Amino acid sequence: MEHADPLGIVSEGLKDVAIGSAEALHARIEELVAADAPCEAGTLRAAQGDAEQALEDLRTAQPLFWDDALVMRYASLAPLDRLRQDPRFDVIVRELDRSWGM
Repeated sequence: MEHADPLGIVSEGLKDVAIGSAEALHARIEELVAADAPCEAGTLRAAQGDAEQALEDLRTAQPLFWDDALVMRYASLAPLDRLRQDPRFDVIVRELDRSWGM
């Protein structure tokens, strides 16, 4: 199945998580990695429960476009909400602030 954009892949991946389709989720994560969309891949890895790799994806996504940075900070996505509780997430956000001159 082809997807028009990384956000569409994330949306489908979150459905995969909900129904327990690990194989489909893995394929979507690989698709995001191949598309050089680490922020989105990190979101799905967080949904999968792989916080370590999710944080690494987000860390290596530097510098992010402003819309990716806004999603990381403010989007109401359960996978990101879980990551926001990790002190390493705050470090990533501070690095974003510096990269944007904030």
